[in-house]
Amino acid sequence: MFKFFRNIRHNLLSEGKMTNYFKYAIGEILLVVIGILIALQINTWSQMHKDSKEEFIILEKLHSNIITDSIYLNYQITRIQSLLDTLTLIEMEMKDAHLDRFSVNIYTPLLTVIAMDLETTTWQNLKSTGKLNLIKNTFLMDSLQSYYTQFENVNKNWQEGFQSYNRSILAPKFFEFDDLTFYAPQSNILRNDV
Repeated sequence: MFKFFRNIRHNLLSEGKMTNYFKYAIGEILLVVIGILIALQINTWSQMHKDSKEEFIILEKLHSNIITDSIYLNYQITRIQSLLDTLTLIEMEMKDAHLDRFSVNIYTPLLTVIAMDLETTTWQNLKSTGKLNLIKNTFLMDSLQSYYTQFENVNKNWQEGFQSYNRSILAPKFFEFDDLTFYAPQSNILRNDV
């Protein structure tokens, strides 16, 4: 093929047809440029197709992570509600002047740590690899950013608040008592003669 074009150029130059040669040369340049543009377009289309497939996989993983988060957080909310119910019972029993023992173990609701962790593997991977731009929907991207950032801030505040409450309020109060058996629930296991 190249030999064919070389022969045409050679014949035009040898016949002294410079005008035709320049027209031919411009045509050949245009043909090369069009070929390059087509190749670039195919490459761009191929990359867009690859990015779309990767975006779909990422969005499926994020969706799965958020469903897992939802199940986990609902479970934790149920645990917190149970602890709050126990604390309400303790508060009611504290008002009884003749109370000699609580009906429930007060250590559990007062000292239980409720961890709040999200499944962030996919999100952290996207951030660390710089592939956040694969998510084309800007509203969705902003929502995901807000979801993970807000949770991180809430979780940090929760942990700091819990530590502060334990160190500043609970621990000093418990150390005031010599006999902590008062706080234990009635049980056959505990014997008065021991």
